[in-house]
Amino acid sequence: IEVAVDGENAISTIDVYRPDLILLDLLLPGLDGFEVLKKIKAKTVKPQFYLVQFGAEAKLQSFLILRELYKARVSVVHSIDKDKLGGQMSIAEMSGAPHIILIGQKEALENSVVIRNTLTRAQEIVPIKDLAARAKELI
Repeated sequence: IEVAVDGENAISTIDVYRPDLILLDLLLPGLDGFEVLKKIKAKTVKPQFYLVQFGAEAKLQSFLILRELYKARVSVVHSIDKDKLGGQMSIAEMSGAPHIILIGQKEALENSVVIRNTLTRAQEIVPIKDLAARAKELI
């Protein structure tokens, strides 16, 4: 947990620690919380990967996959509340992520995922244990 005493300090702390969650006081001294939020949004980087899961076992595996990717500092987005493949794929395409990680029932049982390049549509199967390393290579 990192604490910032004012708006400028908050921005530099965020730059250094790249937190997964930010609790922001809107009445910070100096730059207020609204200004800090604007600066954070201006720096936001598009995700490199979008994780799409379909099926109950795949949904469970997706939590483990997300944990490993976050630990490796891989920028990934996932919509856990979406279950339909078509809706998730549409969101993934609109996200601007250059790669989509797909996991269905078959992949979950085989402990693998499919990585799809959104530009070329080329796909490769990657074992989950090698996913973080492969994702870092693709960035």
